[in-house]
Amino acid sequence: TARAGGAPTFNGVAFTQADQTRTATETGCELWYLINPTTGSSKTISVPNTGSKTLYVQASTYKAETGVSLFDDDAGATGVSANPSVTATSSMDGDVIIGVMGNGNTNAPTSPTGTGLNATDNGQHSDSNQYKLQTSKGAWATGWTVGSDDWCMVVAAFKVLLAKSITAAVKN
Repeated sequence: TARAGGAPTFNGVAFTQADQTRTATETGCELWYLINPTTGSSKTISVPNTGSKTLYVQASTYKAETGVSLFDDDAGATGVSANPSVTATSSMDGDVIIGVMGNGNTNAPTSPTGTGLNATDNGQHSDSNQYKLQTSKGAWATGWTVGSDDWCMVVAAFKVLLAKSITAAVKN
């Protein structure tokens, strides 16, 4: 059953959901994002949970070196198989692609296709997160190595709009 209660917030500002909530037999997956959040020393993330579900919440931050970050693509799926994978397709070089997975297998997954942030064995299921700093645009499969069981995944890609591109758009 999916978590109930609405969008998580960051210092009171609502996140935007990538793809949709995906539920497998033993777990559920959500990926939420906030473009260009406020900065400072005090940050609070609140996740409403009116259904009183047990939550496993992970947070990670990505900042473009120059320009403005924008949403690019998302995808998600559920299934019952070993080594699940979901593909997002970036439209620009330099995207960051973020993936979350819940899996009914009692062993934590290994070998993420990107940089693993966590792979946690929660007893009867696992949760995992990873990211990829993609140098060349195109399709990229977010996946893990894990035995066959039910799973859910959500993946999102974010691009950088360079300041030079913004100027050109204003002139047209």
